[in-house]
Amino acid sequence: MREDITIRELIEMILKGKWLICIITAASILLSGIYSFFKVVPVYSATATLLANPIKGSDGNLTKGIDEVINSLAKYPDMTIDTYKEQFIDYTVLNDTIKELELTDQEGNPIRWDLLAKRIKVDIVNNANLLAVTVNDTNPEKAAKIANALANNFIDYISNNTKQIGEQSISFIEEQLKEEEKKLEEQSKI
Repeated sequence: MREDITIRELIEMILKGKWLICIITAASILLSGIYSFFKVVPVYSATATLLANPIKGSDGNLTKGIDEVINSLAKYPDMTIDTYKEQFIDYTVLNDTIKELELTDQEGNPIRWDLLAKRIKVDIVNNANLLAVTVNDTNPEKAAKIANALANNFIDYISNNTKQIGEQSISFIEEQLKEEEKKLEEQSKI
């Protein structure tokens, strides 16, 4: 005993329950609207873009002797754009930004650097020497300030590291020159 339902009977059943369908739909829309209005906090993004010039050791064809020593000392470690990207979320850069902007949590304590790092995304722009730093925050002005401060602190961090490498090279060269002068004096005495 099989009973077939026609399309007409099916449509009549749906029309009998149309008020129930309308009530459920309206209630769902109303509840989702209320939830969206009160629960969802907008998140804004601010992006700062930096030009990074990768530093690679040079293979200069200088004459042998002191020029060769100076050239070998002047070589920097390979600094690729990926290296810069990883250094952007270094503890020093983030901590300096937290101190500079006095970033705090809900309790008024300085935020931890790892929590700030989670709100930051660093990308390489179209395989170029550009770094795009995106910061997410519920306040658009705060996101922009953090992005700009991060960029400035990163520049300072890289500049200080480069300066330290240069100072170490200079002190090494000065030591080498002193040793060479001593050797020359000893040779001249003979």
